[in-house]
Amino acid sequence: MFGFEPEGTAEVGLEEDELVRVVGRGGGVGWAVVEVGWKGVGVDAGVDEKDKEKEKKGGVDVVLKDGRSVRHGLVPESYLEPVRLDGEEEGVEGV
Repeated sequence: MFGFEPEGTAEVGLEEDELVRVVGRGGGVGWAVVEVGWKGVGVDAGVDEKDKEKEKKGGVDVVLKDGRSVRHGLVPESYLEPVRLDGEEEGVEGV
């Protein structure tokens, strides 16, 4: 994945190779809504200290049903690359 600097308040900044969870499409053609601070299976979930620093990089705070806090924001779909799809078991590569 590529790094992204937000230009608007609905966009969220990303660092190169940062893992995010895509939760949908939004903001028009070519934009995805992502969760920053989400951790995959086998990794501690939630927002760590490094993620807290990114709060200044756009997006909005969202508290999930399990109490974890993440950031939601828009990023260009072309900046994303599938690693693992929801429902796939750990260790199985995504498409």
